Amino acid sequence: MMQINKEKTIREAHQWASSFLKEHQIETPDLEAEVFIRHLYNWDRTKFFFYLNQEIEKEKYGQLQEMVERRIKHEPLQYIIGVQEFYGRDFHVNPNVLIPRPETELLVEEVIKTATEMFGKENELIKVIDIGTGSGAIAITLALEKPSWELHTVDISDKALETARKNGEHLKANVNFHLGNALEPAIAQGIKVDIIVSNPPYIPSEDINTLMEEVKNHEPILALDGGEDGLDFYRDIIEKADYVLNHPGFIAFEIGIGQELAIKNLFELKGATQVKIINDFQDIPRIVIGIF
Repeated sequence: MMQINKEKTIREAHQWASSFLKEHQIETPDLEAEVFIRHLYNWDRTKFFFYLNQEIEKEKYGQLQEMVERRIKHEPLQYIIGVQEFYGRDFHVNPNVLIPRPETELLVEEVIKTATEMFGKENELIKVIDIGTGSGAIAITLALEKPSWELHTVDISDKALETARKNGEHLKANVNFHLGNALEPAIAQGIKVDIIVSNPPYIPSEDINTLMEEVKNHEPILALDGGEDGLDFYRDIIEKADYVLNHPGFIAFEIGIGQELAIKNLFELKGATQVKIINDFQDIPRIVIGIF
């Protein structure tokens, strides 16, 4: 690792970090080097470019070196800086929670869209439960986008739930957090909702080892492994939904590649009156909604 022997500018530090990341096959080295430096100074892009010729303090340069060292070991950038943007807001993330993906923003949008189509009134009290909340991105975003809604969220990991609570407090979202497995806390407490939403673990167990190093070696397996065929959590939620879901109501899932027909079939076997399949930005089926 390169050491400081003279003062360096932000530009030189960025060039070094980018080159080092590129040497270690990091796909977007320029951007990631920029993100690290902006994080160190809490700068937006405008300030980053404005201060390119400013000298970087030795302490900051040392911190940048540590970040780059972690990144070349394929630790996700989001865990290194501790933040991931979702729906225009910064969420704290750590190895106890899955890093929110852009595709999941589509799930949030489709929940709001379908709720508007089904329930109409803008400020109507709609009750929602988010299963497997992780960082809390889905539930917190819905709570902030729809302040009149009542949000519940569940996770089986107490450490994940602690992260979600911190995000809720940081973003000033009104969300009820429950520790437990899937719908079981709601069933035990007699909670009834109009919407069940979930981005559950959906990777087939045997496929875990084929994932990118950043995912399989750093993100929580608990949030990835969906059982032998990847459908365990979908089956469980759909099977127990009658105890929790009001009618009319709906269940909205994010799904893995190639799972849409199997989940559509699960919904239809349970008596769904309509099943919607929505493609993501790459035209891959990503959201399945069962209306009851």
